[in-house]
Amino acid sequence: MVEAARAALGIAFALGPVLLAALVAELAHRAREKAAAADGSATNGRDATLAKLLVAASALGAGSLLLHLLVRPPADLTAAAGDPRALCFAALAGPALASLATHLRTAAIAALSLGIVGYFAGAGALGLNLAVLLPAYALVRHLAPRRPGLAAWLQGALLAGGAAGLVALRLHAGAAGLAAWSLYAFAGMRHLSFAAGAAQGPPPTLLSYLGFLFFYPTCIGAMEVWSEFRDRNLLGAPPRAIGEALRRLVVGTIALTLALSFDASMQRVLAASGWLATWSEVLRLFLRSSLGITGIWAAYEAGALLLGWRVRPNFRGILLAESPSAFWRAWRGTMTNWLIRHVYVPLGGNRRSRTRNVAAAFGVSGAWHCLGTLLLYGEATTLASLAPVASWALVSFLGVALHGALRARRPARPPTGPGGLAVRGFKIAGTWLYGSFTVTLLDTSLSDPERFVLFLRRISGIG
Repeated sequence: MVEAARAALGIAFALGPVLLAALVAELAHRAREKAAAADGSATNGRDATLAKLLVAASALGAGSLLLHLLVRPPADLTAAAGDPRALCFAALAGPALASLATHLRTAAIAALSLGIVGYFAGAGALGLNLAVLLPAYALVRHLAPRRPGLAAWLQGALLAGGAAGLVALRLHAGAAGLAAWSLYAFAGMRHLSFAAGAAQGPPPTLLSYLGFLFFYPTCIGAMEVWSEFRDRNLLGAPPRAIGEALRRLVVGTIALTLALSFDASMQRVLAASGWLATWSEVLRLFLRSSLGITGIWAAYEAGALLLGWRVRPNFRGILLAESPSAFWRAWRGTMTNWLIRHVYVPLGGNRRSRTRNVAAAFGVSGAWHCLGTLLLYGEATTLASLAPVASWALVSFLGVALHGALRARRPARPPTGPGGLAVRGFKIAGTWLYGSFTVTLLDTSLSDPERFVLFLRRISGIG
C-alpha cells in the first residue's frame, strides 16, 4: 500500500511541469492571437514581438526536453509517449507547430514521429515497416485510380508478404522480429484504412500518410481510421484543446492512482480456491486493468492534444459500458471502430446478415490476435497457444451477437426514475462479468498455455 501511495504521489507531482508548460503554450497562443487582431499600432508591434518570443521560448524548451528524453530514454516507445517529459515537450511544441502552415505542420509531425519511432522502436523495425508500406502507398496513389482491382491484389500480396517475412524474422532473429511486428500490427491496419479511404477527399501526400501511420503518441496500440484522422488533423487549423488535454491528464492520474491501490494479478486468480473466490479475483484484476489502461491512454490522448492533434478515444468509458457492444466500443475502441468501418459495414452492417457480419468482425480480430500470439511465441507456438485467443473471439462474438438479437426483438427503453437507475446498474454489472471474463481469457494468451486450462478449471469450480 505504501508503494502504491508513493507511486501515485509521483504521478501527481509529474503533472506540475506539464501544467506549467501548458500555461506557457497558452500565453504564446493568446499573444499571437492578440497580435493578429490588432490594427497595426505600436501596441500591435509589441504584441507581435512578445508572441514571437514566447513561441521561440516554447520551441527552445521543447527541443531541450526532447534531447533529455533521448539522452535518458524510457524503456520503450509506449512508455515514452506517456512520460512527463514527453507531455511537457508536447505542450511546448504545440505553439510552434500551430504557427506553421498545414503542409509544414504535417511535415513536422511526420519527421518527428519517424525520428521518435525509429529511436525507440529501432531503426531496423521502422525500416522493415517502410520497406513494405512505402510501395503500398505508391500503389494507392498511382495505380489504384487507374486499376483499382489490380492495386488491391498487389497490396494484399505485399502486406501478406510483409507479415510472412516478419514471422520468418521472428523465428530466426528473435527480438528484432517482435519489435518490427509490434509496429507493423498497427501500421499495417492503418494502411488498409488509408487504402479504403484515400480516394475520397484531397489527394494524400506522402508526408500526411507517414504522419498518419506513425503518429508517435499512439502509433502502437491504436488503429486510426484514415478519413477521421485526415478530417480532424490535416484539413484546416489545428485544434486548440489545452483545457481538454489537462482534464484528460487529471482523469488519467486519478484512474492510475486507483489502479495502483488494487492488489490484483493473474497469479492471484490462478491461486484462488473455489469459483466464487476466482470470480472475485477476476473482477479485481479487471478493475485494475481497466483503470490502469484508462489512465495510460488518457496521457497519450492528452499528449496528442497538446501537440495540436486529435486522435480517436481509446480505452475510455470501459467501466460504464452497459452491453457487450458498448464494452468493445470502449475497450480498444479504435480497433472496434476500424472493424465496424472496414468489415462490419461493408458486409451489410445492421441491414442484412447482422450475425454473420459480427462473426466476420471478430474473425478478423481473432486472426490479428492469433498472428500476434504466433509472433510472441515463435517456434514454441502450438495449437494450444492459440486456444485462449480462439476462445476469446468466440465468447466475445456470442456476447455481442446475442445482445444484438435481443435488442432486435426488444428495443431498449431509456431508463427513468429509481427503477431505471437500478436497471442501468444491473446492465453495467452484467457487462463487468462479460468484460472481465473475455479480457482475462485474452490475458492467458500471453502466458503458458497450461495456465489457460487452469484458469478455466478455477473459474468453473471444477479444480
